[in-house]
Amino acid sequence: MEAKTTLRYRARRLREALSYDTRMAMDRQVLRLCQSEIDWPIYRRVMIFLPIERLREIDTWPLVLWIWKKPRTKLYVPQIIGGTIQAVQITSQSTFVTNKWGIPEPADGAVRLERERLDLIIVPLLGFDSRGHRVGYGHGYFDKFFLTHRYATLIGLGYESLFVPTEIANEPHDVPLQSVITEQRIHRFTQ
Repeated sequence: MEAKTTLRYRARRLREALSYDTRMAMDRQVLRLCQSEIDWPIYRRVMIFLPIERLREIDTWPLVLWIWKKPRTKLYVPQIIGGTIQAVQITSQSTFVTNKWGIPEPADGAVRLERERLDLIIVPLLGFDSRGHRVGYGHGYFDKFFLTHRYATLIGLGYESLFVPTEIANEPHDVPLQSVITEQRIHRFTQ
């Protein structure tokens, strides 16, 4: 069983070692699989992370632009409000500012109403194992958010090199993902 702190350190080094061109080619592959393998017609309310460039997260902006062309899909991004993640709706007219962590956030937008259930949540990760457990940055924001969205499909985006063949040490509050999409394939997990 691997400790999350060790995995975070190793994953950050792996991402930093990738050249810009290599990373962009891998990102395009991840997004191509997202477009072709996710059953988009069943999802009406989708939340997706916007990339922290300095941490070399997968560039989701092309996928955001692609989703905006789907007229029946509402798109949300995570925004930390009052110490918790809120889903804030964005449109092609939204403007963005970078918060203190380097995360692009909408300068405007409506917070998702409680009665509007999210169908799909797409999150970043620093590592994942064969049971769908993920390693994030260690603040637990997403795990707390997942607990309030039990019916949403949870998908992580990451690189194949971030797969951990051993089990990741997890906490009782950790919520496993249903799948992880990498540049090479889709890992599906049964709960």
